[in-house]
Amino acid sequence: MKIDRKEYAVAFMQLNVILGNLSEEERKSIPSYILKEIKRYKSNTYKYKYDYSRPLVEQKMLPLTQYLLVYIYEKYLRKNTMNNIKDDENFEKIFGDNKIEEDSAS
Repeated sequence: MKIDRKEYAVAFMQLNVILGNLSEEERKSIPSYILKEIKRYKSNTYKYKYDYSRPLVEQKMLPLTQYLLVYIYEKYLRKNTMNNIKDDENFEKIFGDNKIEEDSAS
């Protein structure tokens, strides 16, 4: 599999911005060496605009960024998030209040 360094640099810039919006407690859950590597390899020419009016799932980002976010969430953030909120609120806390109602799926 060929690694596209430009795509990784853009994905790391997107990750850097997104993770920069986490709370201090959440950021501390991610090992510092990972955050340092993201900063080290992020693009210095690409500018990522995070739209604060939209939840995370509606942000424009590369599929690679999405995969990396899922990995970071599952590996480092999930335990803290699950411990701090009720299961019913988990989806809304992370992804906004855009969850699909069960009634509309029928």
